Amino acid sequence: MTNTTTKLTVGLIALAMFAGCRSDKDHLQGGIDSEQNHPFFEDEKAERATTRILNTQRARGAAADGMLYAVHFDGSRLNSLGREKLDAMRAAAADEQPVRVHLNLPEGDTASASREQAVMEYLGEQGLEADRIQVVIGPNESSRHLASLNAASAYERKEGQVRAVQSSLGDDAGSETSFAPVMPGLGGK
Repeated sequence: MTNTTTKLTVGLIALAMFAGCRSDKDHLQGGIDSEQNHPFFEDEKAERATTRILNTQRARGAAADGMLYAVHFDGSRLNSLGREKLDAMRAAAADEQPVRVHLNLPEGDTASASREQAVMEYLGEQGLEADRIQVVIGPNESSRHLASLNAASAYERKEGQVRAVQSSLGDDAGSETSFAPVMPGLGGK
């Protein structure tokens, strides 16, 4: 009796495996169980919306920072990290805008001229015309700001809005600037 039970069990397993393989074959040939009939499944090779958003934010961040450091070079040549950052900066630039790259290198860096040339060559190879490439030696001063500039204003609530009415950091004291709606239950009466 054990022999019969074993044969029956092996037969059922083989039948289940064959049915599973048959289902995969139908799936691969666009049969009834095909992914196209199930909108739940996305194409694995298609770029997802979250990936697009993250890539856009990465490119905008690289362009806003706009700096390459010594770590982006192997000697005087761009390494993969430097090429990746330049690609992101280039992706964020509009068609007519120049791509501005700041080489924030240590003072007295003897390779700065060759590194500048490496940046120019790489961006040229990527299809940018020379007049759209700006390389500046030094830090990007526009990427620095004090967080206290945003926190040094007095605010008032008026008609369900919060607005800055006074700043302790500049000549614009008393000017009304940004408005933001007040969320119920937050910040006041």
